[in-house]
Amino acid sequence: MGFHIASDGHFEQVRVLESSGRPRLDRAALETVRRTSPFRPPPPTLNEADREIRLPVVFRLQ
Repeated sequence: MGFHIASDGHFEQVRVLESSGRPRLDRAALETVRRTSPFRPPPPTLNEADREIRLPVVFRLQ
């Protein structure tokens, strides 16, 4: 997953960086990011390029 944190703490431009190969799992990963927003706002001195978050999502089926 990749996304940017806006100055108000909400996510922007959320996207799947590497598909799991299963659309249902990719959608679940996107929804996970959506449910966790808003985040703590980044410091105002942080430039736009440094606001990108790359988050690995691992699913374990039991």
